Amino acid sequence: MSNNDGSRWYRVKWTVIAVFGYVLSPLSWWNDLYVNLPISYAIANLAHRVNPRLFLPGFLVTYWLTNAAGLFLLHIGTSGALGRKLPPLNKTTVVKWAVIALVYAVVVVVLYRFGILRPLTEYSR
Repeated sequence: MSNNDGSRWYRVKWTVIAVFGYVLSPLSWWNDLYVNLPISYAIANLAHRVNPRLFLPGFLVTYWLTNAAGLFLLHIGTSGALGRKLPPLNKTTVVKWAVIALVYAVVVVVLYRFGILRPLTEYSR
């Protein structure tokens, strides 16, 4: 394999990481509905099996972690795919993403408090 092929595969690897990060990140309108919320819900149900009081904290922590992981993977994946270091994320962008995550978290808490979002084992009651 020549150096050019190695460079191409290196960039493909980082591009795949960037795409995976984009899917987890809060930058798309659909990611929460189809990716982060289902992952968070599944983990929250596992936490509920350990202790029923862990459902909501498990949901929120997992949701925040999936968004943070997505942003991180997107950042490093893009950097690697471009073959150079990108400037660090600026404060305005980070604050914007944090506010969006907080709004979604408040929605999850409200849905939980009104009994709409519950562990799977409680829907049959």
